[in-house]
Amino acid sequence: LATYPVEGASSRLRITQFLPYLRRHGIECTFRPLFDSAFYKTFYSRGRFVRKAIRFFILTLRRVGDLVRARAYDVVFIQREAHIIGPPIFEWFLAKVLRKPIIFDFDDAVFVPSASDVYGRLASLLKRPAKTKSILRWSSEVIVCTEHSRRFAAQYHPRPHVIPTVVDASIFTPVAKKPDAPVPIGWIGSFSAGPFIVGFRNVFERLGARHRYRLLLVGLGRPFEIASPNVEVINIPWALEREAADYQRLDIGVYPLISDPWTEGKMGLKVVAYMAVGIPSVSSPIGGHVSFMHHGVNGFFASTEDEWVDTLSLLIDDPALRDRIGRRGRETVEASYCLDKQAPRLLDVLRAAAGQPPFDPN
Repeated sequence: LATYPVEGASSRLRITQFLPYLRRHGIECTFRPLFDSAFYKTFYSRGRFVRKAIRFFILTLRRVGDLVRARAYDVVFIQREAHIIGPPIFEWFLAKVLRKPIIFDFDDAVFVPSASDVYGRLASLLKRPAKTKSILRWSSEVIVCTEHSRRFAAQYHPRPHVIPTVVDASIFTPVAKKPDAPVPIGWIGSFSAGPFIVGFRNVFERLGARHRYRLLLVGLGRPFEIASPNVEVINIPWALEREAADYQRLDIGVYPLISDPWTEGKMGLKVVAYMAVGIPSVSSPIGGHVSFMHHGVNGFFASTEDEWVDTLSLLIDDPALRDRIGRRGRETVEASYCLDKQAPRLLDVLRAAAGQPPFDPN
C-alpha cells in the first residue's frame, strides 16, 4: 500500500523497482497506490477543489476495498501511510483486527509537520504526522532510509532497518559527453522542492557572469529566468519515460537545500542519481548523503553563495576533474547505492515479517 502511483518517486524507488527481483525470489506482490496516475497529476495543482474532493472520496472507498483484499496476503507493506489524511485507521485495522504483519517504510521525515504550497497549513493538520508513532508501534518491521529517521523510529520500534533509496544502476548509467557544447548544469526534482531552486537564482546569475553554460531544470513546475545572456535555461516538466535520460544530459548536478527538520531527514536521492550517471554534483551539506559523499572525492559540498559559485566555476573549467569525480561517484553507487545491493536486504526484511528465515542463495 502506498499513497502515490509509480510516478511518485517514493513509490517507484521504494517499491515498484524492487518487484521484479522479489517475484524472482518467490514473493507474489500486489501494488496498490491510493492515488491513480490521473489524480496524482492534478492533486498538487491549484483549483478544481470540488472535482478533486469527489475523486478523493472515490479513491478512499477503493482503499477500504484494499482492507478486504488484504485478508488474502501474508504481509502488508505500507510506504509512508495507507491514507494521506486522518488518523491511522487503516493501519490500525490491518494490525489489530486482521492481525497482519506490517512492514512500515518511510523515506522522508514524515513525522515532521510540513505545510503545502497548494493546501497550506491545512495539509499538515489533515496529514497528522504524529500518527507515525502509532504505526511504528504496530509494525512488525520498519524500514527507513537515513540514520536521522532511524533514530526517530528507534524510540517506538526496537529494530528499524536502514535501506537507502537507490536507483537501478543498469538504467542510470554514464554516457559519453560532448566537450564542445556549453556545459549543462542541472536539477531534476518536483514542484515541492522548487523553492530551493527559486531561492538559488542569484548563484546561477553570478555564475553566468563568469561562464557560458546551459541550465536544465526538470520538474520545477514554475517559470524560471536568468538575467544573463550567457545562460540558456531549459525548463521542462518531469516525465517518467525520460527520467534517466534527463540525468544523463547533465555534466554537473546541483542539490541545494535549506536546513530545517524536514530536509534533515532527506536521504539525497538526487546525489545518488547524479553519481549513478557518472557526473559530479554540488550539494548543501544537509541530509543523509553527507554520510556517503566526500568533499572533493565523489562530490562537493557548498554552504555559502560564494562557495557555490566558486565550486561550480571550478567544475566548468576542469573537464578532467568532472570526469574523475564522476567516476568515483559511480563507484560509490555500484558498491552500495544501487538496486542490486539493496534488493536482497529488502527481501530478507519481507521474509522476516512473514516468519521465514533469510534467503539462502545456495
